[in-house]
Amino acid sequence: MWINKEQLPLFKRLLPLILLTISVIGSAWFYWKSDSKVEQLLISKEWQSMSTVRIDTDYEDMGPLKRADIKSNVVYLPNKTYSKSSTLTIYSGLTDEIHPLTINVMETGNWDYSGDYLLIDPTEFKDVTASDNKNFSGSQKKLIMRVFRMDAQQSKRVDVVNDKTLLLTSLNYGSGILFSH
Repeated sequence: MWINKEQLPLFKRLLPLILLTISVIGSAWFYWKSDSKVEQLLISKEWQSMSTVRIDTDYEDMGPLKRADIKSNVVYLPNKTYSKSSTLTIYSGLTDEIHPLTINVMETGNWDYSGDYLLIDPTEFKDVTASDNKNFSGSQKKLIMRVFRMDAQQSKRVDVVNDKTLLLTSLNYGSGILFSH
């Protein structure tokens, strides 16, 4: 046998300590490499994003639309639901147009984080805009909302830049940043 009788009591005292150390190291490695770290970061803050979309004038369906600025605030809740408030400011290509169209959208739904991807399943969109703009038709507003909804339904890869910044990369186009103060 490789342990003699004098070493056995020492081995019996050290074995639990060795097993505990291995368990702590394994658990720490699992935690830092698992999805739970990013999930905790997602639910710990209110996240904000800003983006600008340029609209090509070749599309007749879009009419006078030239540019859209999107500002969003989103909260991911521990029960795997989210609430997102977005303000879309849409600018017309008409040179005499001074006031852009502003659309306020409330979005709610479910979220999950798995394998470095944030999976969003929107369940409800509400246009909570108080005013109206006559330069944009109802069909143009519906088209804008449809594009907004399609963007929301995409899975996005999450890379943690730091505790206040997340990089979201879409599977088919572009990246966005979620930031927190």
